Amino acid sequence: MLQYRSNYPNHVHQLMVSASRHCFAGADDLMKCQKKPMEVTLAKLPASPRRHAVIYTLRDHCSGVFYAEVAIAPDLLPLKGFLARAWDEKANFAFCGLPELLSFPASVRDAFPEVAEAVERLGVRLVDVTSGFQGGVRDIREINEAMRVHEGRPLSDLPDEIEWTYRRLANAVSRRGFGAKIEMWKEGVGTVRFPPLDW
Repeated sequence: MLQYRSNYPNHVHQLMVSASRHCFAGADDLMKCQKKPMEVTLAKLPASPRRHAVIYTLRDHCSGVFYAEVAIAPDLLPLKGFLARAWDEKANFAFCGLPELLSFPASVRDAFPEVAEAVERLGVRLVDVTSGFQGGVRDIREINEAMRVHEGRPLSDLPDEIEWTYRRLANAVSRRGFGAKIEMWKEGVGTVRFPPLDW
């Protein structure tokens, strides 16, 4: 099995978009979560009777730092917009900047076909996913767990609360080294390039 290697922060980023197998919006517009996983994929979302949470993550392969956002299907976030926010400077989170290489699975390319060409126009080279265990799977699992705090709450609370959930997740995993990963990213990153505003 071939594998790629990243030598420094912002060398390789791994993009993942996944329909939650546990969290969804109910008919009453309240967040609901269930323990038993649901069989759903990005490709099957339009046919699903449920409005699944959809988790977007962008992970720096070298440091393990990641940025995440959540949408509720069928109102998916435009992937270019998510990437623009992930790569932009953020007030309280160091991770930013374009990578040299970007990997994302075929399921994401199929769901967002316009993104590959747009990313390449930025000078970012695309690399194939080299393992069945795409980077970001563990992040998505932990975000699913963190989202359970929203169960029973109205979707109108989610935009601000989802951001809070991500900060809570970052704090929770800092005991397992997230803080060290942020420091590794800060110390190792070189010149940071940003996408143009009109990207």
